[in-house]
Amino acid sequence: MKKTLVALSLLALASAASAQEINKHLSDGFGVFGGVSLGNTAGEKSTGYTLGVDYTKYLNNGFFVQPSLQYIDSKTDYNDKHIVGLVNGGYTFLLDNNVTVSPKAGVGYRYTKWNRTYTQGELGVPIPNWTVHESGSDSGVVFNVGVDVGFAKNWNVGLNHMRMKGKNGNHADYTSLTLGYKF
Repeated sequence: MKKTLVALSLLALASAASAQEINKHLSDGFGVFGGVSLGNTAGEKSTGYTLGVDYTKYLNNGFFVQPSLQYIDSKTDYNDKHIVGLVNGGYTFLLDNNVTVSPKAGVGYRYTKWNRTYTQGELGVPIPNWTVHESGSDSGVVFNVGVDVGFAKNWNVGLNHMRMKGKNGNHADYTSLTLGYKF
């Protein structure tokens, strides 16, 4: 019985020390990020960029909640522009050399504005200098999974995948690689 109590006491001390160590490296705060995006919208491949802001709130040891707002500009024939609001939750692991790994998942909402110009060659219409301009918007739910890796004080690299569902039945998938800074 004494050995069990000693073992449990040592485990509790180690857990408390580990919690204190990780808490030294984690702090609530605002962040900014930007990067490149690769996607697939309505069957068309796209490339583009993403810019955003977030706020990370640590709840207990490594658990966090992270609301964010971001802008995604994707270059397809439709020139999509997305504004995405997300609320992510996750956990931060502290590795050797003060590197942190923070897997996360979340849900949110997005608004998309798009436009496209068709030329005579695309539609096969034999009228010279003929073009059609088309534009529209859509909105819907967004699901996100990702991971942020903190590699230096206040700096991180993120990899995120978003699935955007639209009211019109279309969906878009975007994978973003970002560089971020936490204030």
